[in-house]
Amino acid sequence: MKSLGKVYMHVSNSGAVFEVIDEGYGPTLKVSSSAFGNLQHELRVHTDTQSLEILGQMLLEAAEQEFSPPYCILATAHQEPRVLADSKDSQSEQPS
Repeated sequence: MKSLGKVYMHVSNSGAVFEVIDEGYGPTLKVSSSAFGNLQHELRVHTDTQSLEILGQMLLEAAEQEFSPPYCILATAHQEPRVLADSKDSQSEQPS
């Protein structure tokens, strides 16, 4: 499984991870939720790149809108750094 991007939305002692992965069947949108470190639910949606673009565009357009004031316990996003090198190059850079 290759991870192509991941964002964690943290709220209180819980959160949700939105991730695009490749399991060998094209892009898959994986959404998992957890509470107190325990996996609660996981959903995998097999899709295509055009659908990912449509989803991304919808999120960008929504982010430009005006909303009512945020909920007092809102989820905040944390993105992990992307690893651009493939796993073979990454392994050769690690000390032995």
